[in-house]
Amino acid sequence: MKTQTLTHLFAAVAACSLAACGGGDSGISPTSATTPAPAATTTPSSPAPAPAPATPTPAPTSPAPSPAPAATPSAPAPASSTSASGDCNYEGNIFSVAGNSAQMDNNIYASDGITVLISQQNKYQVKSDGSFRGETGLMELSTDNTSTYTSAAANGSLAGMTVGPTNVKSYSKLSGANVLTSGLVTTTTVLGFSFAATSYMTPPISWPAAPTLNTPYTSTYTVTTEATATTPGSTSTQTVTTTFLGVEQVSVAAGTFAACKTKTETVAGTSAATVSYSWSVASGRLKGHSLKSEDASGKKTMEAKVLLLNGN
Repeated sequence: MKTQTLTHLFAAVAACSLAACGGGDSGISPTSATTPAPAATTTPSSPAPAPAPATPTPAPTSPAPSPAPAATPSAPAPASSTSASGDCNYEGNIFSVAGNSAQMDNNIYASDGITVLISQQNKYQVKSDGSFRGETGLMELSTDNTSTYTSAAANGSLAGMTVGPTNVKSYSKLSGANVLTSGLVTTTTVLGFSFAATSYMTPPISWPAAPTLNTPYTSTYTVTTEATATTPGSTSTQTVTTTFLGVEQVSVAAGTFAACKTKTETVAGTSAATVSYSWSVASGRLKGHSLKSEDASGKKTMEAKVLLLNGN
């Protein structure tokens, strides 16, 4: 039974890291886990907010990506046709500045948008000398995620269990007018066992460095996860369409911020499209930090409780 539980947990965590869960909306997305509803004896699955591979579980980005947030009607978007005053663009995003360290503590919610399934802590480090599959000079975003299952009613035997730390290193670069994300290396520790997996996107996921208001950007790519000694390899195709909807005031447990709102539509293989909405800090010293995500019905899937940059 312990072996079976371990296998389920590892699969879930690995899936989440692919989702880029909990990420921001500027193409450099932290890979925290925004994972929705675990069942009593199974592992949770997680949504993906920003462009990134899909699927879910405990553990960001993924700033992501990360499975199914969506929202209720929001305040009117800015009148300008592009990111207003540089809000919501790549420049100045905390995850684009080498040497930055950051932290987000957040909750993941059940399908009712109220019950807290998982409490997470994500610690980020940004480097400018990353290398991935032979390519050098990449931005490397390293995320250490620790997830604790909370609700006994929703999580069953997993309640009280802490998974992690899970380390996810994602690799991106600015190329012309776009930010390209080429892959992830995930190292997961569960019940004292560590697992590593490499996933890459062909072509890289693309997101504009300065998104234009109400303009859909579509990226279709294949996610290949290399086989390891303990898990088989896999390949899946996804199409992600992201739309910058403007800037609005958002209040979460971490505070009140001017926030970039992004709509994400994800089609994985032949599955029906899932729609989610995510908000990230629009400007200032915390620019790019994830704030919250919602599913297509407007129910909360993730909310930030603590946001730090370089220790403050």
